[in-house]
Amino acid sequence: MTDAPLPWIVEIRSRLADPAPRRLETEGDRRVVALPLFVDAGELWVMLIRRPEEIGSIIEVGLPGAEASGDADPWSAAQASAAMDLGLQESQVLPLGTLDELLALDGRPTLTCVAAIPFPMPEPRSETKPRIEMLPIPVSALANPRLVEERFLEVEGEQRGLIVLHIGRHRIAGSTAEALQLLLERLEVG
Repeated sequence: MTDAPLPWIVEIRSRLADPAPRRLETEGDRRVVALPLFVDAGELWVMLIRRPEEIGSIIEVGLPGAEASGDADPWSAAQASAAMDLGLQESQVLPLGTLDELLALDGRPTLTCVAAIPFPMPEPRSETKPRIEMLPIPVSALANPRLVEERFLEVEGEQRGLIVLHIGRHRIAGSTAEALQLLLERLEVG
């Protein structure tokens, strides 16, 4: 028996690799986020999170994030962040590829690392339970939001636009929403 990757993992790796994701030509640190995917009942799902301090804000759900400096390997930061937030071991967060780099509302470049996680997920470590709420959402629901709106926020005296996706009772906004749209384009969904 071999440890060959599952067919969905091979397919997503292929779609994320070609064409190569765009990187922004910026200096300094970037935010790295993990976009965890898993398969349940033959359907692809994304695992988003909501931190208690984000409840009631416009960006109600997001992705596990970390800071990466300069030329540091973004996967190390993404795997560590996803593992910590989701209560997994780093070895359970399998790299699939990256999406085009985006600018966050604060102007920082954000690199989204797409990863496979196990399903069913193990019970989260007790220290993660009060910190976050896990929100599994089928990719098919992301392709058919109830509403897509554009909002403008003032950031450091400048008006910046962001999209807000309404999926069920959740609102997904900013670079998280943009990353999810990039994923849908790569997967040719919707």
